[in-house]
Amino acid sequence: LLFLIMELTKLSDMTKLHQAVAAGDYNSVKKILKKGLCDPNYKDVDWNDRTPLHWAAIKGHMEVLQLLIEHGARPCLVTDVGWTPAHFAAESGHLNVLKALHALHAA
Repeated sequence: LLFLIMELTKLSDMTKLHQAVAAGDYNSVKKILKKGLCDPNYKDVDWNDRTPLHWAAIKGHMEVLQLLIEHGARPCLVTDVGWTPAHFAAESGHLNVLKALHALHAA
C-alpha cells in the first residue's frame, strides 16, 4: 500500500502534459499542446528524465505519440540511463509504437 501511495504521489508531481499522456487522454494532450502550456520535450527529473513521448511509448498510446511528434516532440531524447522512447516501446511490447518510431529513424 505504501508503494502505491508513493507512486500516486509521484504521478501528481508530473507535469499536466506528462499526466495526460500517461493516462492516454488524447483530448487533454491536444489542448495542452495547442495552448503551448507545456514543452513536449520537457524531461521530468522525478521520473528519470522521461519526456511525454517516453510515457506514450511505455503505455502504447499510438495516437498520443503521433500528436506529440506533430507538436515537436523529439523521439531521440534519452532518459538518465540512455533509453529512448523506442527502448520503452520494445520493453513494453508495443510493436506498433516501435515501428512508428523506427519509421522516424528513432529506433
